[in-house]
Amino acid sequence: MTASSGPSFPEAFGPALAWRAGPCLPFDRELGQQTVEALRTRLSVEDWQGIAPYTDEIANAAGAAPYLRRLMARKPALVVDAFLPQDDHGLSTLTGPCWTSDGAANARALRQAKDRWALRTALRDLAGLTPVMTAAASLSRFACAAIDTALTLAWRAHRHTLGDQVRGLTVLAMGKLGASELNYSSDVDLIVLYDPEKLTLVDGADAKSICVGITRVFLALLSDQTADGYVFRTDLRLRPDPGVTAVAVSVGVAEHYYEGYGQTWERLAFIKARPVGGDKALGQSFLKAIQPFIWRRNLDYAAVEDVHQIREKIMRTHGQGLDGDPGLAGHNVKLGVGGIREIEFFAQTHQIIAGGKDPDLRVRDTLRALTQLAAAGLIPAPTATALSAAYPFMRFVEHRLQMINDEQCHTVGTDQVALEQLAALCGFEEVSALEKVHASAITMTRTAYDGLFSVTQSLIRSAKREAVGADQNTISSLDFVGPAPGSETLSALAALGFEQPAEVDRIIRQWMRGDLPATRVDQARRLLRNLIPDILGTMAHAPDPYQTLLAFDRFLATLPAGVQLFSMLNHHEPVLKKLMMLLTASPRLATDLSRYRHIIESLIENNPFSDNHHLVSTATMARYLTEAIGDDVPDGDLETVMYTLARHVGEVRFGIAADLVGGSLTPAEAGLRFTRVARACLETLMPFVTAAMPGAGVSEDDPYTERLAVLGFGRLGAGRMSFQSDLDLVFVFDPQKETGNAAYARFVRKMITVLTTPMRDGVLYPVDMQLRPSGRAGPVATSLNAFHQYYDHDAWVWEFMALTKARVVAGAKPLGAHLTERIQKILRQPRDGAEVASAVRDMRRRLCTARPAISVWDRKLVAGGQTDIEFLTQCLTLTHANTLGLPPSDVPAQLVFFADEGVLTSNEAAKLADCYGRNEAIMQYGRLGNGEVFSPIADGPVLGDLIAKACGVRTVAETERVLEDDAAFVKSVFTQIVGG
Repeated sequence: MTASSGPSFPEAFGPALAWRAGPCLPFDRELGQQTVEALRTRLSVEDWQGIAPYTDEIANAAGAAPYLRRLMARKPALVVDAFLPQDDHGLSTLTGPCWTSDGAANARALRQAKDRWALRTALRDLAGLTPVMTAAASLSRFACAAIDTALTLAWRAHRHTLGDQVRGLTVLAMGKLGASELNYSSDVDLIVLYDPEKLTLVDGADAKSICVGITRVFLALLSDQTADGYVFRTDLRLRPDPGVTAVAVSVGVAEHYYEGYGQTWERLAFIKARPVGGDKALGQSFLKAIQPFIWRRNLDYAAVEDVHQIREKIMRTHGQGLDGDPGLAGHNVKLGVGGIREIEFFAQTHQIIAGGKDPDLRVRDTLRALTQLAAAGLIPAPTATALSAAYPFMRFVEHRLQMINDEQCHTVGTDQVALEQLAALCGFEEVSALEKVHASAITMTRTAYDGLFSVTQSLIRSAKREAVGADQNTISSLDFVGPAPGSETLSALAALGFEQPAEVDRIIRQWMRGDLPATRVDQARRLLRNLIPDILGTMAHAPDPYQTLLAFDRFLATLPAGVQLFSMLNHHEPVLKKLMMLLTASPRLATDLSRYRHIIESLIENNPFSDNHHLVSTATMARYLTEAIGDDVPDGDLETVMYTLARHVGEVRFGIAADLVGGSLTPAEAGLRFTRVARACLETLMPFVTAAMPGAGVSEDDPYTERLAVLGFGRLGAGRMSFQSDLDLVFVFDPQKETGNAAYARFVRKMITVLTTPMRDGVLYPVDMQLRPSGRAGPVATSLNAFHQYYDHDAWVWEFMALTKARVVAGAKPLGAHLTERIQKILRQPRDGAEVASAVRDMRRRLCTARPAISVWDRKLVAGGQTDIEFLTQCLTLTHANTLGLPPSDVPAQLVFFADEGVLTSNEAAKLADCYGRNEAIMQYGRLGNGEVFSPIADGPVLGDLIAKACGVRTVAETERVLEDDAAFVKSVFTQIVGG
């Protein structure tokens, strides 16, 4: 076979990069030909004919790689095996029945199998028959088989174990083996774990000592150097606390360690972990148990800083700094600048940051990780394409460095002979051609990798740049390091608009001393120090900088740790401004931020519910929540469903509230979004509750979800929910058999339990079911027949009033359509207007007595407030629906309807709609304060300013005057139509 002139590369790496590796070229022709001639004389005619087409490749490999030359000289038959087509050649040796009780014979057989596999992989790689990453996967496949075989042999050899199959003892592959990316002369990073409860040992045997003994035999079979060489060098230093623990660690000890003491570098290592030997089910179970350690539910920007420090340490240790342009000579292709480790770190850091939220990112191999990151929009597609070519190139060079002498070598030689030898192995006629491609790969990798940390580097210089529009000289004069505040710092704080600058200085010094739990560790203080200029610059533009600082201080005081938050803010500067706004504008959101810290991510992520251009549909929201739960939740595992929904629903509701405060949503839009989130939650939840119920339904042909509908009343039915709204629900079922009533009641109780159970991320929703037929005395699930009977014969006028807001919000669509039609029919029944008005007046008096208004800001209950407007439209609906038809569902639209029909004047309708809109705005914003009703004193001036702006005035005092006029007008219309 004729060798090509070498690999084909474009001039520079870029979006359209295509990398193709050719076969190796001659280096020492004489030695290569001597090896070929020796093979000719020692092989049979048939075997020689099998390798004759590849003699050039064999000669070139032998002439450039002494290790391969020696291996071919010792075992010519292996050269023939290398070019046989079967992919699993050699693996059958490891799984066949040839093993004996002779440990030395077993060790020899393992080493012979390794020689066969190593030569086959090398020759096919150098001949251009196998791409480099396919070769890496092939080496990994053999290593996994060898590890599993060695552990099985060690298990069988121990007199205290029972059975031939390993039980309760597993081997995890880490690093490149875990990712199926093993390099040519790699050692293997392993963790050996055991579960005492699953071990099959003879009575009285000590689990730990037995497992340690088996592990030592297992390691010797793999790594002891004998006359036949070794199989794999093994490294167990990735196990938990390797300086203290034994070579085999119990799963309980390991889980405890990772839950309490695991570090970022260990999380990175476990991205690639997989069980490869022994009881693999045990290994899978362990990896599942530590998923919360590996994949943090919060976006993990602290990991960026940790990985950056790991990288710097590697560079210092290996003598290759972060600056300068390394050439080919002397370059460490694994640990050096632009090398293999940087590409792996690049991928793994992005995976660690976002993998807790996106399971698609939890992949082991580097190339697939880059593809997934690009698909998720976390890195640019051209970057993924270029790194996906740079990585195999560096691995290509690495393999050839190791084939020379079968050494764990990653550093290119510095003398000309070594460079020419490597170039030949890589398929380049000239060293300069290899240098050119190497330089391109380095440039691309450094560009991508340095970009990952550009924010961190820029933050180190943040004190020198303008901070959120604040004067640069003022910011740069701040100093909180010395023993006492300097006059320049106090003057600068005063210039930034802070009252009591000495108190401001004291608070910040308290942060920097580590007096708060959030600033107790050095890394937290370092990250916070980078943020101080931007924090103060942002506060300087707040209505009251000092009060904003106090709000932020209160927020910090509630945090048990600060590294995650400060890292996040360092990497997302615009979020800082929004955070300050929320802390000062909404006491309720500030409380949630401190109580449920993961929720701050809703300020960062591209959430489908933070679209300012259109209102996201209920179906889209339900699809989002279903995808968040995933499709691997076992039937009946309602706890996982509850926690996932509580987290995601909480984040979505918080995001809507934040958009309301930020001004990108109107109060009416926010109300509709809050409602759609609640409806999506109900729709998402019902199938999971059904699956958790015995038999998944009343009977096989009568599932709950097909025979039950959920009615929403109150603000849920009206599409006007707020941040704190509960759910007014009525469950109606239409069973095929009346005997199913009790089963439906159990289903509803389960639904209510899931919705109302307190969890670490809060309660999904409070639920109120007083509006069901017969109220609290009625059954929790109402049959369709009972629903008909009640509203036909027993309902009160006030219940018909409530029914005007009722909407089907979840459940069976056919039943829902029937209920909708039935409700419309009920509301269109003829009624005596005087009787309806009398009942409405009576209801209003009862409500005023039972729940008097707290203040003028209690827009729901205050005389002339929202309840009066709604009672007015409900009275008109019940009185005129029989003759005029049903009005639209929304109150402002109802007012227009009644004006068009001549029941109200156009002026009355327009002014009532304005009053309704102002009340709605105050109620939406008021639910973001400390209580259910807005208080100018308790909730602060920022929220008051938002309310004033929504009401079309400038101050809270002006708003009160407008509300007094509104109340007088509403009362006059109410009295005119309903009566006094």
